[in-house]
Amino acid sequence: MLFALARHHIASFLREANEAHDKPVPRFVENEIRRYLGCGELTRGFVHLQCARCASDVLVPFSCKSRALCPSCAGRRMLAQVAHQVDAVVPAVPLRHYELSFPFQLSLLAATNPKVLRALARINYEGTARYFPRRAAESGTAGTTHVGAITFVHRLGSSLKLYLHLHVCVFDGVFVERDDGDLHFSPAQALSKDELCVLVETVAVRVVNWLRKHGFARDDQDSDSNEPRVFTFDEMLAQLAAGVGHWRRLGTSTMMCRQAEVTRTHGHRLAMAR
Repeated sequence: MLFALARHHIASFLREANEAHDKPVPRFVENEIRRYLGCGELTRGFVHLQCARCASDVLVPFSCKSRALCPSCAGRRMLAQVAHQVDAVVPAVPLRHYELSFPFQLSLLAATNPKVLRALARINYEGTARYFPRRAAESGTAGTTHVGAITFVHRLGSSLKLYLHLHVCVFDGVFVERDDGDLHFSPAQALSKDELCVLVETVAVRVVNWLRKHGFARDDQDSDSNEPRVFTFDEMLAQLAAGVGHWRRLGTSTMMCRQAEVTRTHGHRLAMAR
């Protein structure tokens, strides 16, 4: 379905977008879509493989290697990243998974502004990391300590709409630096519910202060204009991608008709399949 949508509507999408806005669609967006449309086509190139045992042949088409649109390439990249983290980066120590979500407008801002996204990830890490050295000191651990974490940025919600949030894997303890330069891991107790509440409040306050300092947020009394804000093209696309739709209550008779229609349609398809 995604491939059919992109193939049938890319020309009209680019034309209408370029006519309706001062700036055209960013070149990387257009290139991403066009590369995706050629992903897996044998006419774009392939590798010929043959089994040494049974001499079976298989043609493996080239992939688009895109980073955003193609489900196949994105899935392969995700698995390769996980394998690399497990095999070469993450040691065999306890990990704890935290998820940080944001208010709707802040999520959209972070999705379209890399500077804001980096600040959110940094502030969240710094807020979380300050707990573990203190716990290590309370337990008698001496020496220079280091806290480790890996932040993964997710740009979709459960309904596949744009909603940026962070998944953070934090090492459940500290790495203690010895005199010889080696690191020794010292486990620490997980954050309690009360500590998590304090952490969220601390991160929220720091984020708001950072947004105000860098001109991304203002108090109501600081507003010097009543003119509505003009959104850029990528911000307008983000607004559309994050649309939440609407709910409508259906009457009992309408629901019964809908159910009969669905049953009839699926029953017909099942009969055809058989």
